[in-house]
Parts: sequence; C-alpha cells; structure tokens
Amino acid sequence: MIVSLLRESRPGERRVLLLPRDVAQLAPICDLQIETGAGLGLDIPDDAYAQAGARITGTRQAWESAALLLKLKAPSVAEVRRISPGAAIAALFHAEGTPDVVTELLARNITAYSFEYFQDDDGSFPLMAATGEIAGQMAVIYAAYHLQSHLGGSGIALPACAHAPAARVSVLGYGNAGRAAATAALALGAEVTVYTWQRTSHGDPHTGTWPKFQPLHAPGTADSLARSDVIIGALRISTFDTPPVVTADIVRKMRNGSVIVDVTAGFTAGYIQTSGQVTSLESPYHTASGVKHIKIRTLPLGVHRTAAAQISHLYAPAIGRLITTLDGTADDPAAQRGQIITAGRIVNDQVRRHYEAGYSG
Repeated sequence: MIVSLLRESRPGERRVLLLPRDVAQLAPICDLQIETGAGLGLDIPDDAYAQAGARITGTRQAWESAALLLKLKAPSVAEVRRISPGAAIAALFHAEGTPDVVTELLARNITAYSFEYFQDDDGSFPLMAATGEIAGQMAVIYAAYHLQSHLGGSGIALPACAHAPAARVSVLGYGNAGRAAATAALALGAEVTVYTWQRTSHGDPHTGTWPKFQPLHAPGTADSLARSDVIIGALRISTFDTPPVVTADIVRKMRNGSVIVDVTAGFTAGYIQTSGQVTSLESPYHTASGVKHIKIRTLPLGVHRTAAAQISHLYAPAIGRLITTLDGTADDPAAQRGQIITAGRIVNDQVRRHYEAGYSG
C-alpha cells in the first residue's frame, strides 16, 4: 500500500507530521513516500527521510498516487481535490469548523480519519497528549507574561514570592491540557484550583504537588472564578451549543488586567462567554470588561521544534496501526473511532451535528 507523508501548506506552519526517526518505523510496513520539502520547516533535508527508508516524490504523485495520505493539519478544499477518489487521509481535521472541506471529502468519496478522535478503550484520546501538554504549559507562560502591568495586566506575579500572596489560578478541566497547565502553575508557586465535571484525584507524579479540586457547578464556583487572577479554559468540548461556565457576569467581576486563556479555543465562544474572538501568536489577546482574553489555536506552533518531536513520537505507533488496519493485516479500534467520513457519509456524531447545523468556524 502506498502511503504519502505530505508537506504542510498553511501560512506559518513549520512542522511536519513525522520525523525521520519515526518514519523508519513505518517504512518496513508500507510503500512510504515523502513529498519533497516536507521537513524544510524543521531544517530536515529530503535525504534524511530517504535514509530512513522512504521514497522522495513530487507533489503531484504524493497527492494522487497514495491509498493513504498523512498530514498534520487539515487539507484545503483545493488540496482535497487532488486526492484520488476512494483514497483515505488522516490529519488533525477539526472538521466541525470546516464544512467546505467536509463537503469536498463527501463528494469525492474519500475516507477521513481525524487524529483528535482516535480513542482508546478507556475513553481517553491519546494523541491529544502531544499538543495538549504543550498548549497547557504555554497557556501558563502566556498568562504570566500578560499579567505584567506595563502590558495592561493586573500587576500580579504568577511566580510565587516569599512575602506576597500567591496568584490565584483557576483551571477548567483536567485532561491533557488542563493537567499540564495546573502542573506548570503549581511549579511556579501559584494557588491552583481545578474545576472538573467530576472530582478527580490525580496530582503531579513528579513533584507530588496537588491542586485543589472543585466540581464545576458547586455552590460558590462563580464567585471563586471571579476572584481568579488567571482562568485557563481546558474543557475538551467548546462549541456553539456548549453551556457557558465562565459567564460575562463573572468576567465583569474579575480584576482589571486579569487574564483568561482559552486553551480549548473551540468554535464560537463555547463555555467562556466572552471568548468568541480568536487571537493569534502575532496579536495574542483582546480585552473584554477589562480582562485580557487569549484564544490562540496554534499555541504549540510557537515552539514548533518541540511540538514536532512530541507529535511524531506519539503519532507514529498509531499511524502504524492505522496502516495495518487499512491493509487488512490487523484491526485497531482506536483508529476506527477516529474515522469521521467514509463512503460518502459522516460517521462522527460531533462532525455531523456541526455540519447539519450549517456551522462554520
């Protein structure tokens, strides 16, 4: 089976899905070809992939000849039109916000797998650990920086000082991103409270430090959130019909110059009522009711070398299992759960719900 690793084409995207060290694991189980220039954003020459056992090929052949195409970020509509009908593609689609891409995949009878939906038997989404950990850590770094008063922040130091009150950090959710954010904030000495749908008992296995845990809808939660110096939103689902957790009233009660970092950065405001506006690495925040809001969907891109290494290491084994599932030599339930489109129909409930609602992010 011919498998193509594609070059990323989005402006500012410098990563690649797989590094040569991990391509070497996959080359023996398929006919693996690499689109020329795939690794240039990381200063990886084509020769490094060739030495790992892959073939280097031009753009047209990479897109048109493969039974399975591999990409980090979702293709554009124009790129989907280059894929041979009946082929399969795996990427981080976030297809809830791109109905035009979904329409084209359906029309061309292309099977699509979305890495964010690969799900283990225990209900976890293992591939999201790659970017989730980085995004959670970077959320704390961004918050610490933007709290500085000369930048319009409240003037509270997120790192603890011996004779000053600790900064109050609230983390919503305790998945990959939430756990990383809580751990990073605790390491700086902040007073951290994690709000979850269900009480959890996980701490930081490296330091033994534990945040406080509170149910999301416990009495007094709104007042506690309003007293936060930093709120980090890391609930997994954040979309057009997600009930608000951080309301506009809570934000109005927060100290001017406090910071909200919407790590989930979903579609529309989601569970943070004042967080509808997407920001960027170049223009990182907007202000609502005197509170700085950071909603950067590409936080890991700011540390693209670290992100690429993390993604490649975690994704390569899952991609290997997907390949053996498609060629019929094995069956991987996690990959099958990651399938969002097949045979001209949407098979993922979340993607279907957004598509049928006509939502575009």
